[in-house]
Amino acid sequence: MRRARSGFTLVEMVVSMALLTVVMGACVSITSLAARSMPSASDPTTETLEVRRALMRVAEELATAVEITEATSTSLIASVPDPNNDGRVYQVMVAQRDGPPISLVRVARVSADVLADDVASISITYAMDPTDNTRIASAMITLTQSSGTGQPIRHPIVFLARPMAP
Repeated sequence: MRRARSGFTLVEMVVSMALLTVVMGACVSITSLAARSMPSASDPTTETLEVRRALMRVAEELATAVEITEATSTSLIASVPDPNNDGRVYQVMVAQRDGPPISLVRVARVSADVLADDVASISITYAMDPTDNTRIASAMITLTQSSGTGQPIRHPIVFLARPMAP
């Protein structure tokens, strides 16, 4: 009389190992594809989005300007109310820092933030208030990065208080 043995046969083990190999290979392939599809920190699109966000933040800040002390084609210095609502006014400067490479910097109070590095060109144009030619209605910052997409990034600034031109 033969006794029944418990366990797997060699054929069953080989088949299960082959199936496991196929499943693991598919998982590695899917993970690899997903990792390649994610944008990296040095991706031109990511850099452009970061610059756009920084320009949008500065535009919101400068929209409340009560006075403009300098308005050139590469810099804008304005006095804006303090967001802490303590009644103080402080200076915000957006300017081209000479290079190479050129950088777009924002200075508020004592801190300086580099908004964009590796910039090919910066241009700021101004539109005067049609009812009062001594007041600035809006400005357009145009920035072209040396690396990245190479497309100009434009962001408008609409001054709510229509500050006097310097």
